[in-house]
Amino acid sequence: MQDVRYAIRTLRRSPGFRAVAVVTLALGIGATTAIYSVVDTILLQPLPFAGGDRLVRVVENVPGPGGGVRQRGITYPDFLEWRARTTTLTDAVAVSGLVRIVLTLVLGQGAWLAAVGIACGLGGAVAASRLLQGMLFGITPLDPTTFAAVSLAFAIVAMAASYLPARHATTVDPMIALRTE
Repeated sequence: MQDVRYAIRTLRRSPGFRAVAVVTLALGIGATTAIYSVVDTILLQPLPFAGGDRLVRVVENVPGPGGGVRQRGITYPDFLEWRARTTTLTDAVAVSGLVRIVLTLVLGQGAWLAAVGIACGLGGAVAASRLLQGMLFGITPLDPTTFAAVSLAFAIVAMAASYLPARHATTVDPMIALRTE
């Protein structure tokens, strides 16, 4: 309790420190909201069509280099034969380029969220720059290099946060996914 009282007194006495604390909290909450939005859209929300939880990716095991086995998508003639012989699935539809489509959609949405976050962050930083002017050493309050570097770093982190789960989702073995159902 004593620490809370000390923090409140410090915030009251020092308007510059109060501004830094508020801006830091605002940026942290904004970044957390943007990242949660991406994670929610990619991992937690169901696919935007009926039966999305029953979607599987069918691959074929083929000999790989060094005597190993690698997976590749099945050819269309193999798909037609497989669909004619299967009795375990209700519907079978071939989709080409699924990895590219998923990555394009997820990265596009991640880029949009990152752009909104960067725009809001830059607007807040420009507005708060006058309050922080006395605390900055060696740079001007509206230093374009700092703004560009922070924006670029945020964009790289946002794209990685979008790409990595999407890439992982496209490489999940369908048999493992079916066993967990």
